[in-house]
Amino acid sequence: MRKLFLILLAFAYSFSQAQIVENPVKWSWEAEKIADDEYKLIFNATIEEGWHLYSAHIDPSAGPYPTAFYYDTVPNFSFKGKIQEDEPHVEYDPNFEAELAFFSNKAKYWQVVKVNPGEDFTLKGEIEWMVCNDEMCMPPEYKDFSFSIDAPDAGSAAADAS
Repeated sequence: MRKLFLILLAFAYSFSQAQIVENPVKWSWEAEKIADDEYKLIFNATIEEGWHLYSAHIDPSAGPYPTAFYYDTVPNFSFKGKIQEDEPHVEYDPNFEAELAFFSNKAKYWQVVKVNPGEDFTLKGEIEWMVCNDEMCMPPEYKDFSFSIDAPDAGSAAADAS
């Protein structure tokens, strides 16, 4: 109950300060081709001093929202493993009464995808994240992303299989 109260209080405070505080996280992304049929989708976050961006691997019941990456349904690719990230800082947060993994200043996340042979396509999706500082938490934010993906030729995929 205390956690819920603190989250609601933080959101109410952040809404009252919305004209003063802009979201302190800036995102960039790039696709790195690592094989003829594989890409590493890289997401970079720059975080303003004093703020914390949370790991993609925290338990949401602990309090803050984990950083999440949602992809539009495209039948041309599949995931190879789960989202990866740089090593986060882990610290006990008395506000949420939990050990939390987070990033300060910068963060890097990446997802490897295997691309099916066929036509080139645009892979789109959305990032969801939440940041806190020592005084408040911002409500979750969302940002759209897109990657241009070159699909391998059906002929080269067959040659690779032999």
